[in-house]
Amino acid sequence: MFFQRKLPFIDNEFSNLETIGHGLAKLIKDFKIITVLDVGSSGGAHVKFLNKFGKNVTALDLDTSIYAKESNSNYEGIGHIKLDFYEYEASKKYDCIWA
Repeated sequence: MFFQRKLPFIDNEFSNLETIGHGLAKLIKDFKIITVLDVGSSGGAHVKFLNKFGKNVTALDLDTSIYAKESNSNYEGIGHIKLDFYEYEASKKYDCIWA
């Protein structure tokens, strides 16, 4: 086996997100953020998860991936911008950018 790193234990609510769950757990638990810009949000799984923990999330994506086309329900009640990241001009500041 190549290189395998054992990650620390995380709460069950984050475990179904595999490795990325560790990053989300740290972000949610260790930092006082309210607003998040999710760049390349694709199907919106991270958007939905961050929103569940009370974060005000704006999703930015071209919506060209198969995941985005299948999961538009994840964006209900969330700011969703269909645009290329390089063309986006933020009208507000965000506490965090998740990509």
